[in-house]
Amino acid sequence: ALFRQFPMKLCMAFALSIFSALIMVGGVHVVVMSLGMSAPFSATLAAFSLGTLAAMIPLTLAGIGIREGAFTYLFAAFSGASLEVGLSVSLVALGASFLIAIIGGGFESYRLFTRSHLV
Repeated sequence: ALFRQFPMKLCMAFALSIFSALIMVGGVHVVVMSLGMSAPFSATLAAFSLGTLAAMIPLTLAGIGIREGAFTYLFAAFSGASLEVGLSVSLVALGASFLIAIIGGGFESYRLFTRSHLV
């Protein structure tokens, strides 16, 4: 495997993965604070991480629904918030990830369209 020859690449990929996950959890925690909750960052981190793991269960398309249900329940359990607040946070985070994907897809489509010979 390539990582046996270049272990620093594996370490770098792992570090970037952790950094990316912390940025995502930070964004979700900003949503939590904007709803007036004073939940600890650790509650958001735990609920988001376990919700993301639950989304990997292959029952629905892209884990939608499973992730939201898991996050809602776990966030309420870890932070003491109501289930409604947990669901609100989860749906806002889902909407934000869809928005980011649509914007990125638009840029990529534009880039590919301008490079093609169709124009």
